[in-house]
Amino acid sequence: MQKNSPFLLPYGFVALFCLVLSVTGCDQPGKKAGAKSAPSIAAKDRPPIRIMLLEHSLEEDLKLRWSSFSEQPIEIEKVSVDQLAEPLSDKADVWIFPASLTGEMIALNCISPLPNAAVGKPFDSQDGSDGQLSRSVTEQWPARWRSASRFGTSLIALPLGSPQLVAVSRNVSLKSLDPLDDPNNAVDDRSSIAVQAWSKILADSSGNEKETASQDRMKKLISSITHAQRDAIVDRFLWIASTTNAKRRGLFDLNKLKAKLSSPDFVLAADALSGLAARFPETFLTTHEEAWSSIVAAKGNAKSIAIAFPSDTAPSNELDNRNSTESEALQISKIVWNPTGGLLASVGKKTRQTSVASQFIEWLSDAEQRNTLAERCSGVERWPVQPSKSSIREDYRLYQNLNNRDSRMEQTTLSIRFHSARKYRTILADTLLEIIQQPETSREKLEECSQKWNALTESIGLSNIRPSIEQATGFSQ
Repeated sequence: MQKNSPFLLPYGFVALFCLVLSVTGCDQPGKKAGAKSAPSIAAKDRPPIRIMLLEHSLEEDLKLRWSSFSEQPIEIEKVSVDQLAEPLSDKADVWIFPASLTGEMIALNCISPLPNAAVGKPFDSQDGSDGQLSRSVTEQWPARWRSASRFGTSLIALPLGSPQLVAVSRNVSLKSLDPLDDPNNAVDDRSSIAVQAWSKILADSSGNEKETASQDRMKKLISSITHAQRDAIVDRFLWIASTTNAKRRGLFDLNKLKAKLSSPDFVLAADALSGLAARFPETFLTTHEEAWSSIVAAKGNAKSIAIAFPSDTAPSNELDNRNSTESEALQISKIVWNPTGGLLASVGKKTRQTSVASQFIEWLSDAEQRNTLAERCSGVERWPVQPSKSSIREDYRLYQNLNNRDSRMEQTTLSIRFHSARKYRTILADTLLEIIQQPETSREKLEECSQKWNALTESIGLSNIRPSIEQATGFSQ
């Protein structure tokens, strides 16, 4: 039997095939045929991420920690509110700013809604395991973070923190406020209960010391008061107002866009504030962290009240109060109110580096970054279940139990975070300081404050500011 001969290609075909190879070349492994691969740009050679840091000093921590994560350079510029202007939006890939300035940032075209890629991961999936999709991460944020991160229906920023205010006291009962702890809105008339509650607290807190001594300290503190302390006074006024029907009705008559600061609810808040500031100037004319430290460090039978939140890093003399009789005497009210006073991170409106800006913001959301920055700034918080060195403190644990209690978002009806918020807050702070020094003028001064607010609103333009107020306070559809 004849064997099969091997198949031979015609000589002309072989020659043609070799000619084609000589012209096109052979494909290299890992590359698509016929495509030229773009040269890879090393991270260190890419354009820097431009970060605008508004009103806070975290630049050194951010630079140090980012450099251990990525070789891509970053440029951080610190700016004040007075420097805010629309041209700045051209220079920023990322903004880190106080939540109270959200309306201002939107009005100046500084920030965009938060991309999905910037949302980050929840704490329980930061070990590298597969977590839920980024769209559901926001649902796992604490309710107070979700409230601060939204403006109207838009998710506008990554919330770095949003600590809530509580009332804390020594040797003064706060139980009269308990009926106002009403997460289900079952109380029909908050104001009538609030009148009785604050009357009792003011009566119980009297007789602490000679009136002239506290008056002298009050005048001294007012003469050198800082911007942060003025802001804290405004927050305390609004916290007291939140115990009344004002919590549901808001700061403005939205039909006419007129301020309601001279209504009985706000007069009650101003009277309670001035009465407490006269008795306890160290806790009512200082920052929230200063006030909390003052009341925690107090000893003996002296009476004291504060409306504040604690810092995450306590002085050494506070760290050992876990089992002390002083910490056992500390009372914390059940009522919490979110002033939306923490920090937010947003993508710049005119950035050309949305991807890397989102990557930076996602990096900020990591538990490791939160852990470090929370010790530097009260505007940054850890995840609720994230360990903290401050957890050995009884006062800190009591506070965090309340701070993390609510899972449902509340409307930010009394938060001043709309367009030109700083101007509105300045007018209100000036008014409250006048009332504290002249308590009998509260109604008259608040009427004047309302008129100044109305004049400011008209100068901005009703059509310009109405959407901002409605979205900021949660009354928009």
